[in-house]
Formats: sequence, structure tokens, C-alpha cells
Amino acid sequence: MLNKCLSVEFCDQNDIECKHPDNIYGIRYLHHDRIQQTNILRRLQQLSLIECVTKCFMISGCVAVNYDKDRKICDVLDELDVGENLRVEAGSIFAKNSIWSKTLAGSCADYTCFAGDKCVELETGGIRSAYVYCKDPVQEAYNATCIETFGLYKNLKAGNQFKCKAGFLMIGRPFLICNENGEWNKMFYCRDMDILPRDCSDIPYGSGSGIYTISLEDQHFDVYCDMDTAGFGWTVFQTRIDGTINFYRGWSDYEVGFGNLKSEFWLGDSLMSSHQNHNGMMFSTTDKDNDRDTSGNCANKFKGAWWYNVCHKANLNGAYLGGRISSFANGIIWYTWKGYYYSLKSTKMMIKRY
Repeated sequence: MLNKCLSVEFCDQNDIECKHPDNIYGIRYLHHDRIQQTNILRRLQQLSLIECVTKCFMISGCVAVNYDKDRKICDVLDELDVGENLRVEAGSIFAKNSIWSKTLAGSCADYTCFAGDKCVELETGGIRSAYVYCKDPVQEAYNATCIETFGLYKNLKAGNQFKCKAGFLMIGRPFLICNENGEWNKMFYCRDMDILPRDCSDIPYGSGSGIYTISLEDQHFDVYCDMDTAGFGWTVFQTRIDGTINFYRGWSDYEVGFGNLKSEFWLGDSLMSSHQNHNGMMFSTTDKDNDRDTSGNCANKFKGAWWYNVCHKANLNGAYLGGRISSFANGIIWYTWKGYYYSLKSTKMMIKRY
């Protein structure tokens, strides 16, 4: 009788989906005024109960739902508490997806998604998987304390903001976010204030790409670290993206470095020894000719600076011309890839200690 009273009190008179019946043994299909507090995978809003259950069928890992009828909030659960240890919460429903027909999921009923994905029905009639939450546990943030949570549970773009503990310096942006690929992206690390990294190889795995301070021979430098390409820990020493910086410069500019670490730049000889031999060739600039071309300075001929021979098959410090060109070998050239009549639109040169 208690079950019937709760159902009448909770459900509207004509709300059949809310009045989902008990089975013949009197075991409640719906647990009214109950929720499971733990193992919430995602929170979805503005859904009916049936829509909530349908979402559960279509999301990998979902085994049950909490549903708040008044606020139309659906919590998708990925694991049941031992002994169904449910908490009393007026106006809510707890239900396992096993009590519902999987035909609610339509063409996704028999489709198996990988962890972190959901099944999506296409207008053309097909189906596909899409990232929808971070499947892995939240990464541990060493020497840091969470100060704010934003977003909901493990949804894409959900995350946490941190501050470093006393004696540690925040390097990067203070966030840990579930990114668009369903992976946790840690955008910072907390560095001991008494220790500086020697180069980007010393930055911890999981840190975000960005500007970091390193220490070489008791001198401090800002560098851009690429923490995403081919592993992590790459020190970027050249970037071309839009032609805002002139790379047709003299020896002294290449020695000290120039540009903006947030856009286009050359890091400088003091950090990456650019003037040393590369494949047996010395670096040449408009005012220092170290190439093997007896007819003139290759840097002047091709408006760049490089380890020229007689003259080049690459000229990544050439003029920014952005695409097809009519002049021979001018621009940002990589001959073995695009030939001599195409100037690359972006480049990045990086080094790594190990």
C-alpha cells in the first residue's frame, strides 16, 4: 500500500510513465523519493523520465538513473551501490535500466559503444558513436588543492580549478578539464619554488602546452613547451603561423631570438645552439654567409636564414607567402613534401633532450 500511495502522491493523474508498475512479486520497479548519491556519470537537464531512461540506454556504462521530476533533472549512473544503499530525497525516482525495454533506444538498442561514448542516431538512418564523457578517473593533481568545480560530473567540458599548496608555483592555467575527446586535460603543474626545469622535458606529463620558465646555467628563460605532439616535453624554437613576424633578419637577431612566444618566434642561439653545424652546414643569415654557394649568399637569394648548402631543399625561415607561388624556391619551403612552388602556411620546429 505504501508503494501505491507514494506513486499517487508523486505522479500526475495521467502520467503513465511515472506510474511504471511494480512486478507481480511486489518488487518496486521505481524507487520513489529515493536516489543513489554515488557513481553519477553525467547530469542531463530538461528531460522527461522516459527520455532520461532512453539516454541511459544510449550512453555506454549506464546501469541506472536518478530522476528529479519537478526540476526535470536526469542523473546517469554507471555503477550500483552495494545493497542498493539509497538516500531519501523527496520528489525523486531511482530506477535501474534493466526494468525497461531497450527498444526505447530505437536503432541504438543493440549498438555497443566504447566507454566514454554514446550512440547517436543519424538523420540518414545510420548510427555512430560520439564522445560524451571522460571514462577515466580524474587525474591526481600533485601539490595542489581544488578550489572550484564547474560543469557537471564527467561531462565534456566539466572540470575543476586548483591552487598550488604553499611553497609551490602554479605553472600553466589552473584547470583540469574533460576535453572534447573525452580525456582529462591537466593544464598546469605545481613547481617547487626552489627548483626550475632545465627544458620542456622536465615538465611533468599531463601538463598543458604553453609558456614555461626554465633555467640554464643559472639564467632563467621563458619558452613554449609542446606537451601534446608525439608524446610530451618538446621545446619549441621556431613557429610560423601568419606572417606577422619578419624572419629575414641578421645574425644578431637570430642569436638573441625574436618574435612572440604566443604567436611567431625564433627562440635564439643561447637556448638551442642554432648556429652550430646541421648536417655539416653552418647557419647563414643576410649578413653572415656560411653556405657553399660560390655565386652569392643563399640567405639573400631566398630572403631567409638557414643551414644552406648550394642552396636549399628547406627554407622554413623564408618569407611568409602562404600557398602556391610563382617564384622558384622562395617562401617557407620544404621541397621533399610540397616542392619549390608552394610556401607552407605554418611550421613548428622543436627539440627534445630525450
